[in-house]
Amino acid sequence: MTIQVTWARVWPIISLVMSMAAVSLTQAADSSGSYHICTDSKGRKLFSQTPCPKGQESALREYKIQEPAGGAAAQSMNGSMSYEALRDSNRKYELQRLLKKNRAALKKLEQNKDSKLRAMRENLLSTAGPNARNRASSLYEQLKQAQKKYVEQVVQLKKTIHSQEQELQKLQ
Repeated sequence: MTIQVTWARVWPIISLVMSMAAVSLTQAADSSGSYHICTDSKGRKLFSQTPCPKGQESALREYKIQEPAGGAAAQSMNGSMSYEALRDSNRKYELQRLLKKNRAALKKLEQNKDSKLRAMRENLLSTAGPNARNRASSLYEQLKQAQKKYVEQVVQLKKTIHSQEQELQKLQ
């Protein structure tokens, strides 16, 4: 049994495959679209791919998807970032957020330390009256403990910030 292949039979299949490939390439290159913004009488907004119902104010917005920040160099041959690059990028942004948060926490801790210790010193210096020596001694011990606590917290936070900065430098 022989099967006779002719261009008349093969050509429709080839043209179908080629047109599908052209459509997929066009869609990949043209990453854009549109959406409708519908506003009802109460001012509430609805975002939809379909046109707005009658009686609602409508606006059509178009968008174009831009290339990722890393550009083509950050993408592999199939168009997606490698696992390692994506993991490192996520960790880098996480570290930047943590550093910002920890630096703000350190600044706030130092401000709190200064104001609280200043108030404790003023209280210590203003101690007078009967049994002032015993109260001053107690206040002095509280002041030393508070200073020690703040120093430990500041040192710990600075160590954390330092290790995060080192890790971030390795990722860049």
